[in-house]
Amino acid sequence: MPEISRFRGLIIRMYYDAAWLILHEDELYQAWNLTVSNRRFDRIDPLR
Repeated sequence: MPEISRFRGLIIRMYYDAAWLILHEDELYQAWNLTVSNRRFDRIDPLR
């Protein structure tokens, strides 16, 4: 798992599921495009 941060004994790692990426691909592209335009984007539902 990719490690995002390590601070005072706490390790934060990024877990992901490829299925979630596939299900939300369009939303992710839209969120990315809004972000690079310095605009807010809506929340993307988590994997359930």
